[in-house]
Amino acid sequence: MTAQPPILVLADDGPSVFATIEDVERRLEPIDVRNAEYRVFDAEGFPLELSTTTKIRAGLFGGEIEVTRVGSRNGPSQESEVTREILDWLTANYPDRHPEVAGPLPQLLAELVDWFGYER
Repeated sequence: MTAQPPILVLADDGPSVFATIEDVERRLEPIDVRNAEYRVFDAEGFPLELSTTTKIRAGLFGGEIEVTRVGSRNGPSQESEVTREILDWLTANYPDRHPEVAGPLPQLLAELVDWFGYER
């Protein structure tokens, strides 16, 4: 099964919403992926696997580049837990912002995008 966008990344500093998996792969730091600092979900609350790969570049300034990869969905949907975590974060950090919808997750993600925009 393929991931349904947008893609949600949960970290200690709160949620981030990305329009595509490619945006997530460009933005997340491989060292943080290896240190398990992120939890990633699709719009339906299914967890996505994160991994890193190393590429060797040829040329004058060749060297290793680590790339974050987002894999397929794994495990059952965690929509209710993810929704609760986002609402708790909003209450703690933005008490003046009250989502019009407490679920389902895709609508809550749409409100986050309206307020904060997509991560790039």
